[in-house]
Amino acid sequence: FKTKPVAQAEVTTKVISEVTATSAKTGGTIVSNGGGEITACGVCWSLNHEPVIIDNNNKTTDVLSGNTFTSTLSNLDYFKTYYVRAYATNSAGTVYGNEREFKTSAVPPTVITGEITNRSYRWATAGGEVTADGGNPVTDRGICFATHTNPKFNENNKNAGNGLGPFTVDLAGLEPNTIYHVRAYAATAADTAYGADMEFKTLEPGVPQVTTKAVSWNQGPY
Repeated sequence: FKTKPVAQAEVTTKVISEVTATSAKTGGTIVSNGGGEITACGVCWSLNHEPVIIDNNNKTTDVLSGNTFTSTLSNLDYFKTYYVRAYATNSAGTVYGNEREFKTSAVPPTVITGEITNRSYRWATAGGEVTADGGNPVTDRGICFATHTNPKFNENNKNAGNGLGPFTVDLAGLEPNTIYHVRAYAATAADTAYGADMEFKTLEPGVPQVTTKAVSWNQGPY
């Protein structure tokens, strides 16, 4: 008798699950081994359609459990759309399953609290800088302040527009000789992030200082 030649395997790609900003889970199901041993299986992914394992470091090599395998994708970029296909290899070659796509999550923006300047007994200037948006546009940024540590957005806050970059706001109506805490904030659709807590003290009012100018006059015609 003569055995049949080994045919290419058949594989399907599992649904994507447990998606985070940098990882996801998927896998595959071997529908048919083609009459030969499955020597390699896993998934490959790319930012482009129809990823392949040739010259592609974005792939897994997984272990079959029955006719299925589970794959963990890692070191992904946040807020990106990826395309994934399961693959299976036997002596007849490598085949790919159906393509699936998913988008990694956004991450909170990055914001830095700046130095406090222009302090007076009822006034100060505070600022910060939004250095990264985390994948979503920054729709609100500014300074929140209070007399306790780590003030939050829903307390006293002064808006400074939106987007990336440095900003400053003036804090008016403060109490004299009082310790305040400020934090820069930046908000996106994903989250609200805060900079470090900065402490400053308003000045103590004192006796006003006044000087009298020297008298000057012009001699008239009389």
